[in-house]
Amino acid sequence: MSQINNEVAAGQQHDYVTIEALKEYKITEGAKKLFGVPIEKEMTLLDLIKESVDVLSKLRLVYLFSLVEAFAEEYIVSRENIKIDDLKLHLKPLESAWKKKTTGLLISHSFLNWSYLEFVLKEKYKIDIDASISSCFFEAGPLRKCLVHDNGFISNEIYKQNLQNVIKIEGISNEIESQIKVTSKLVWVYIEDARKIIASCDF
Repeated sequence: MSQINNEVAAGQQHDYVTIEALKEYKITEGAKKLFGVPIEKEMTLLDLIKESVDVLSKLRLVYLFSLVEAFAEEYIVSRENIKIDDLKLHLKPLESAWKKKTTGLLISHSFLNWSYLEFVLKEKYKIDIDASISSCFFEAGPLRKCLVHDNGFISNEIYKQNLQNVIKIEGISNEIESQIKVTSKLVWVYIEDARKIIASCDF
């Protein structure tokens, strides 16, 4: 939980401070020449590195998914008193059951796919988090795949079908080739869901 709070949540909360500071730094004439910017054009450091700033929310969200994956693995290993190398074999029966009931993007049996994670927690430990999670919870797996492999572009109908709630929160068009930029609002939705997963697994 500390990494989620201290790294993801804290960073997301303080982005505006970084942005305001970057706005204060004016690019010199020498730097403009170096970067091929017209001398007469007023430019701040934020203008110069805007793409790297805009991607921060996306990076944090992908990192958050990885933190939850690691937590889930460590939680099960701890409860079952097994080695991390034996986890995949330990979960084999549940993986088989999952594949029989699921298709499409949600068929993944990685804990990056929160639908599978929720299934394992419910089947194995009777942990039910359905009541408190957001409408985007079950879209975490497809969202990560879209962000990492397709740069957030809704490139096909499968993404459209599996990311309806994310698309709604992001306020983008529900059309092919629309792009999920990852707003701060979306990151906070998943931060809260991650916290609920961890709180539910307290034992």
